[in-house]
Amino acid sequence: MKNKIHLIVLSCLIIITSLTDVHAAKFIDQMQPLVDDSSTNAIGGSSEQKLAQTITVGQNGVLKGVYLPVSCESGKLIIEIRDVISGIPGNTILAKRKISATRFSHVVSSFRYFSFKENLTLIAGEQISIVLRNPTGSCGLAKAETGDTYSEGDGFFDSRPNAPGWIPFFSSNAALDLPFMTVIKVP
Repeated sequence: MKNKIHLIVLSCLIIITSLTDVHAAKFIDQMQPLVDDSSTNAIGGSSEQKLAQTITVGQNGVLKGVYLPVSCESGKLIIEIRDVISGIPGNTILAKRKISATRFSHVVSSFRYFSFKENLTLIAGEQISIVLRNPTGSCGLAKAETGDTYSEGDGFFDSRPNAPGWIPFFSSNAALDLPFMTVIKVP
């Protein structure tokens, strides 16, 4: 029931955003808005966990920002848009945003908008990745619902004591993607 309410609220938010930005031609390009309120994915902390989601761009335009259901206890959340190499998040940072934990509420399942200053031009069919990390503290990102809820990309994690490197979410009874929405501006 909570997920249905979140989806209705999210739909209203999208409609309001699109109505107030008609002249700017901003809209949600790709999304996976289904959230499981019962648990979160850690970002940072003692395991130094990083999260990533690969995305296939649907429309030519300029990336303006992302919506994420995230909260932080300490440190700084770093949101990076990176390239994708052979289906895995790459090392090239295309856009970046740092946010102090003091600017977050503790409601992790609410989507919050994060804008980027970079004018990152995207081409339909191109793959990018959203990478989330917190090297000095801890944050949490709401988990998506179980299964492959976004078929145009995959969710990944990188955490200790594993060797460094991206590992795809793989359990059949787990969420295989992260919740997100990308906002683009059409030229």
